[in-house]
Amino acid sequence: MQYRLVAMDMDGTLLNEKLEISERTKETIKKVKENKVQVTLATGRMYCSVLPFAQQLGLSIPLITYNGALVRDSVTGETYYHEPVPWEYAQQIIQLVQARNIHLNVYLDDKLYVETVNSRADFYASIAGVKPNPVGDLAVFLQKPPTKMLAIAEEKQLAELAKAIRRLLGDKIELTKSHPQFLEMISCKVSKGQALRVLAEKLAIKQEEVIAFGDNYNDLSMLQYAGLGVAMANAPVDVQEQADLVALSNREEGVAGILEKYVLQGGE
Repeated sequence: MQYRLVAMDMDGTLLNEKLEISERTKETIKKVKENKVQVTLATGRMYCSVLPFAQQLGLSIPLITYNGALVRDSVTGETYYHEPVPWEYAQQIIQLVQARNIHLNVYLDDKLYVETVNSRADFYASIAGVKPNPVGDLAVFLQKPPTKMLAIAEEKQLAELAKAIRRLLGDKIELTKSHPQFLEMISCKVSKGQALRVLAEKLAIKQEEVIAFGDNYNDLSMLQYAGLGVAMANAPVDVQEQADLVALSNREEGVAGILEKYVLQGGE
């Protein structure tokens, strides 16, 4: 199979434990692009958090950000697709979160807003490399639909919150996890897989010509969409079981290994 598009998750997939792209991986991606294969990033991160990595890699096609809720060009900044959380649902989620005293991130116009800057906000900022903006009561602050919302807490608390959201909103909101302590909330109309489909169709690339890499539950939709869905060895077992292949871990440059074999060497 001649692959023509590669989509890579970032945290736990492309990035190592230092949140960096290894030199081997950078060189491999450069060679992949020289073979006329398009490369993009597909992540739960904000566009502004993704852009520096896209620039490191010299990427020139739209980036899939916010778990697919925003697809924006890496060079021009043009927005190709944006599907936010409906305002009324966002307000109901804020009430549920506030009642449980759980930290909440709200993303609006590619900026991060929180009620107060605390240890949870600092933890997220250390990973994403973005500055949280404290605004007080989020219910009062939020006047239009947010691109995404993200609760940060212990796994048990998040499980209980997810059940409460499901009881209140059913399948009107997509809930997913990219980290054990993160519960992400996006529109039910979007996913990484849906965004990857939109991008592939825009580029006139067939589904079977796509490779996708991921390490967590928010990656499942694009692993299932891609012609070759690759889970990392550090992914949960049930994510690995739903992939076509399992690569070495992000610490072992698993992305580079698969690209070398299946794109540069034409392996099967």
